[in-house]
Amino acid sequence: MTDDATRILALEARLDDAQKILMAHDLLLRGLLAHLALVEPQMFGQLAERLSGLKFFREGGGGGEMPREVAEEIALILGEISRSVARQG
Repeated sequence: MTDDATRILALEARLDDAQKILMAHDLLLRGLLAHLALVEPQMFGQLAERLSGLKFFREGGGGGEMPREVAEEIALILGEISRSVARQG
């Protein structure tokens, strides 16, 4: 196997590990936010409002604080949880 092929395999393995870790963090975060929304709906609402009020969130990343895709993902997660809790309530 060539050095390039070995490096590619190593990078693919690292990417796979990173994706698993990211998925675990995502599931944990969603679970914690959903729990907060169910147990302390006012606190969840305040958190969502505070995040929505931040410059990076309003401008979708235009201010340089956070990439637009990250701000959009945060909005998506908060919206999913809000809708899910509203359906249950």
